[in-house]
Amino acid sequence: MPKIADYDKNNYDYETYWSDKNVRRDYEDQAERIAIGRLLPRHGSWFCDLGAGFGRLFDTYENRFDHIILADYSLENMKKAKKRINPDGKKPGIYFFALNAYHLPFSNDSLDNIMSVRMLHHIEDPQTVIREIKRVLSVNGIFLLEYANKKHFWAVIKYFLGKGKINPFKKIPEAQGDLFYNFHPHHIHSLFHIESLAINKVLSVSNLRHKIFKKILPRTILLALESIFQVSLSPITFGPSIFIKTQKSGRVSDNRKPAIQLKDIVICPLCLESLAQCLPKTDNGEVKCGKCQSIYPIIDGIYDFRV
Repeated sequence: MPKIADYDKNNYDYETYWSDKNVRRDYEDQAERIAIGRLLPRHGSWFCDLGAGFGRLFDTYENRFDHIILADYSLENMKKAKKRINPDGKKPGIYFFALNAYHLPFSNDSLDNIMSVRMLHHIEDPQTVIREIKRVLSVNGIFLLEYANKKHFWAVIKYFLGKGKINPFKKIPEAQGDLFYNFHPHHIHSLFHIESLAINKVLSVSNLRHKIFKKILPRTILLALESIFQVSLSPITFGPSIFIKTQKSGRVSDNRKPAIQLKDIVICPLCLESLAQCLPKTDNGEVKCGKCQSIYPIIDGIYDFRV
């Protein structure tokens, strides 16, 4: 069983990572928003932000999809996300899940669009996660993935200067600390090839993340250049963060009925039994699988399907 990056166990406050004014991560935040705006479809039915954290990127897809699922292994992050986005539960079509990316509680071909930003670097076995994402992705569905690029420009420079701990030319993933992986672009592309997910577009993101650029360039100039470089530098995967838009091919089943409610797509992550008859309509309680008898709590409107 792969190890899990558990923010709650370590009492890690992910929100403070982004609010640290000494580092100016607002540039990276805006750079990612530019990329998402370019890659996500304008309209869709069922969407999942896998690794949503505290809901930082919610406004980039809020008005694009009919049904939105925010998901993360961290229950505390999901609580923050719900408080930020839908505290009273009055916004329809928005759901919050604490889950394990290796065992998604969604039925086959159920989600039209899936996005995962800043999650893969915590994944010990990315091929299994990508295979699981493909399982729940609908035919012709879009999967947008961000990963930490071990072969970015500054990593190569540091390596040649003898200051880099990671060899950017090795194609195997390398850990930088506990459960923080950097990936070679060739390795990620090979995983998509194995799972038969077609790569439609690649963007190089956070190209000017180095503290020198943040210090000397105004934010507006940084972001204007970033917007240009995301496309122009993508062929050489220049940046430390790479966004890939992929698509699942296949034939749409004639018998497939569009999901209208959450109960139409939720399954037991252990035995894969449908939970359509088991989802209560309350913000607190539990979901009990009728087949394997597994119990999943509902805490303040958050479904806890972590296994």
